[in-house]
Amino acid sequence: MSLENRFPPFREVAKSSLKNRVDQFSNESPLYPIAKAILDSPIDWERTGGNRQAKQLLAGTVAALHYAYLETGNEHQYASYRTEKDPQRMAKLITTVLDDPTMNPIFYENLGRPYTSISPSRGIPVQYICRRRFGDQPISGVEFGAGGQVLWTQFNKPRFIDSNFPGKNALVNVLGKTLNVNITTGLAIDKQDVRKDVNWAKAALWPVEDKYNGISIDEVESLVQESADKQSQFPFLLADVADPACLEMIQRTMQSSQLDVCATLYVRHELNPSAQNNLLAMITKLLRVRGLWIDIGEELMHRGQNISNNKVRVFEKTRNNRLELIGEPFILKNQRDPILHDLNAFLRI
Repeated sequence: MSLENRFPPFREVAKSSLKNRVDQFSNESPLYPIAKAILDSPIDWERTGGNRQAKQLLAGTVAALHYAYLETGNEHQYASYRTEKDPQRMAKLITTVLDDPTMNPIFYENLGRPYTSISPSRGIPVQYICRRRFGDQPISGVEFGAGGQVLWTQFNKPRFIDSNFPGKNALVNVLGKTLNVNITTGLAIDKQDVRKDVNWAKAALWPVEDKYNGISIDEVESLVQESADKQSQFPFLLADVADPACLEMIQRTMQSSQLDVCATLYVRHELNPSAQNNLLAMITKLLRVRGLWIDIGEELMHRGQNISNNKVRVFEKTRNNRLELIGEPFILKNQRDPILHDLNAFLRI
């Protein structure tokens, strides 16, 4: 039996994956119009390149569309759809690219390219969690699937410290006025380096609101440049977490096998089961006893769950080399805005 007969055409896989993802959004979600428009679009999914990862397909398609606008100097056209709430009118964003002789090949050349997300506000709970557990002690950490390295570089910055969100006052009452974390080394790992193509980092911004993920397109370049300027303290490692050699590469880069914190912010759902197991094994080996694993995006791994709001889950490495759940102190609304969800869980950290 040929491979063509054993596996369904990718267009069928794509449509099924997209429908599952769209069904997870409420009609009120700011992401719904573009998601529904992509599902109903005439995109030729058989022209998808890369590894054809259906799990990344929606976000990757948005990025490929946006990239086509950016590369042709038409960002203003893309930006005009930020307030569009009707999927049928949002469809024009897609057909404009497909019908344009310059944008069309750019879109298809990048459809299937590994997606990179730039969303610094997702790291705000990580700052508070680390302050609660480690206080003033020096710590080192690693973020898997880090995209443009905007987690560790924003620690102790106004973007994290001065951000207001529901429940912040309760946390300040617990932590006091000092919220800084003594982060000595923060490693970012990703399988592509967006510092070499800033437009691909910018392309991660969906056509919603004025500041998708809390940042403007102009801020993306400065964030990426800041990570490049701080390589000594916040190094970047080009690696794939599915690669068994990744663990050794991390240990060699960090010059240590005993880290204080590992973060996986919206990355595990993109991995196949084997890669997920490899990732958890690496985290367990890298963390010291009582070190923390902070994970966001569990809901994206399961069909039928609402993916607009995601719990921030905190695990501790125990003396018997297990990762045990401490609690779920925060929620990210719309995968971006932090909310204190469970103060008692925070106090257990």
